Amino acid sequence: MPNLPNKPLLLIDAASPRVFVGLWKGGGWLACATPERPALESIFSGVEQLFYDAKLGLADVGGFVHCEGPGSILGVRLSAMAIRTWRAFPTWARVPVWSFGSLHFAAAAYGAENGSPPPNLISEFRHGRWNLLLAGEDTVMAVDDVVLNDLQEPLVYLRQRKTWQSAPSHAVEWSPDWRNCAHLVETPSLLRPVHEPDVFIAEEAVFQKWSAERHRG
Repeated sequence: MPNLPNKPLLLIDAASPRVFVGLWKGGGWLACATPERPALESIFSGVEQLFYDAKLGLADVGGFVHCEGPGSILGVRLSAMAIRTWRAFPTWARVPVWSFGSLHFAAAAYGAENGSPPPNLISEFRHGRWNLLLAGEDTVMAVDDVVLNDLQEPLVYLRQRKTWQSAPSHAVEWSPDWRNCAHLVETPSLLRPVHEPDVFIAEEAVFQKWSAERHRG
């Protein structure tokens, strides 16, 4: 179990199309919200609503919890930027930050909801490539369709964006809901302390320099 402070934690998960923000303390939500607007608008407005509902302010926050992805790169970057901005103020410069992976959270939530060990989990990375978290493993890998075809069931598909490719026919689409998963914040090994929030990418894109010779007919 992570060594969490007694003060409320501000959790932001913007890796999926619908942002989640929550104020967590002692195993439950003091307030939480899932704004329907895009991440650029919903992160700050959602956090403002949290403090209003909980009758608290940013000065009451004892730590930040950030979803590093994989998922929406824009959403994850915006949430990381928000936390960095708040920590730039002297009052919150020493406030700790924890990060967690979206697939790791989904694995823990699936296991808790179904009373079973975590399954193999996938989410879309880019065309022809998938993020894969194998059951019982910690490392998220980028793999192609051939690898997925050989995976044993259950294979759970976490939709995190508008897709341009279909998941394997033997994959089951499923999404966790943080509103029902406050207890998972204390799950051993889900949260890890970080110096600054960042974005997780399973593999960096490789770009080749354009060559007129190569494209000449």
